[in-house]
Amino acid sequence: MQSRMKSFLGGAAVAVFLLSAGGADAAQDRSWTKLPQQNFDARNLSLDHVIADVTVNVRDGGQASVLIQGPRYLVNDMHTQINGGTLSIRGPSNDNRSFNVWDVSKWFDYSDVGEDQKVKVWVTVPRGSDVNAKHMIGDLTVGDTNGHLYVETISSDVKVGRVSDAKLKIVGGGDISVSSVQGTLSLDIAGSGDVRVGTVGGSAAITVAGSGDSSITNVGGGLNANIAGSGDLKVGNVNGAVTISMAGSGDVSIAGGKADPLKASLVGGGDLSFGGLAVNPTISSMGSGDVWIRAYNGHLSSSGMADIHIGTDRDSDHHYSKPPAPPAPPSGISSPPSPPAPPAPPRHRHHGDDG
Repeated sequence: MQSRMKSFLGGAAVAVFLLSAGGADAAQDRSWTKLPQQNFDARNLSLDHVIADVTVNVRDGGQASVLIQGPRYLVNDMHTQINGGTLSIRGPSNDNRSFNVWDVSKWFDYSDVGEDQKVKVWVTVPRGSDVNAKHMIGDLTVGDTNGHLYVETISSDVKVGRVSDAKLKIVGGGDISVSSVQGTLSLDIAGSGDVRVGTVGGSAAITVAGSGDSSITNVGGGLNANIAGSGDLKVGNVNGAVTISMAGSGDVSIAGGKADPLKASLVGGGDLSFGGLAVNPTISSMGSGDVWIRAYNGHLSSSGMADIHIGTDRDSDHHYSKPPAPPAPPSGISSPPSPPAPPAPPRHRHHGDDG
């Protein structure tokens, strides 16, 4: 993260200079262009260093297709190819323009483009396709693929329908929502983005090192959560082994289910609330956080400083949370609109103009 922070600060300084000097626009061709639709025999989709708003539609069978439109200077940095049944769409990298997606000068450059002057990408894939998106800058909307999902975002709002399993990583800002995951979920938040996931059929592994909050409606398998930041985690019912490690100030709240067994380690100031049945709970605490457990069977083992509350504590206003509501599936999956009017050319000053 230190190297990325250095890149952030250095890129920001360069960007401020470019914007203030007006040099960023000097060589940019902002005329609108629309590439011809391309069709591919592909079953999977890979997005790498893409700086665009991407919409992924899903259909039963057929070929994959891609349509790209936007300002020419940004569209020219988009590349598509097919490799082993995977359709790859790649944005700018070190190979062209001599910058990478971690360079914040590009972020400033892109944010300077109006909403109707951003690159738009429409992809259609067969149902069951895997979607792999790395280093995204821009919004991503994906329908019900029922395939594997991997998303690593820098600055994106991501909305996804139903998938078979999911691995989600936030290293900057932006929010992620996934309607449901049939298998396993892996979630890693190192930034400020929030994540909402519906029902997870298998197990879930959650790591929070930033300030982003996360919620899961239900987890059919076990849960392993490591909270080292200030973000909160809310989960509905769980069934299986539950291991909670809390080293930050974020709270963990589990509405119900059966944790067999329940193991929790609290080092920071966050509280743990479990509204289900804990089997042989083991609680270790070196921080200021407290623990609430509605019921348990077997042996309760505890050490450290935490106050452990069993059942309903009438002297406390603490209550066990309800399962979080599942996020709505993406709606209004769009088709490409007509291109907007091109931007007006810059006005050139002539000798004799006022000022």
